[in-house]
Amino acid sequence: MKHVIDTCEALGCVQLNGETFELVAEAQAMHDEPGRRLLVELKSFLRPVSLTAKERHVRADWLPADHTVNESAEAGECREMTRDIFSRWVRKVRESSPALHAVLH
Repeated sequence: MKHVIDTCEALGCVQLNGETFELVAEAQAMHDEPGRRLLVELKSFLRPVSLTAKERHVRADWLPADHTVNESAEAGECREMTRDIFSRWVRKVRESSPALHAVLH
């Protein structure tokens, strides 16, 4: 399997149990060249925004379950396909969240 791309996007901040967390969508893509298969692992999680908090990933009930996309793809198509898949995942994660308290850029 050949590494294609790892990407993540911070979508904003949410409050959970009195603590502020950053909502994150993540994708890791690998390509099986002989099998012409693109595998994209999609995850979503919350991480504390406090600089003094230990880095950790938190799951909330409203987050979509982690998901793996398996598509037929040639090597030259993988980056663009992964970006399209990730874009849809970001939209799904954003729509699943309660109102975001701040949008991060």
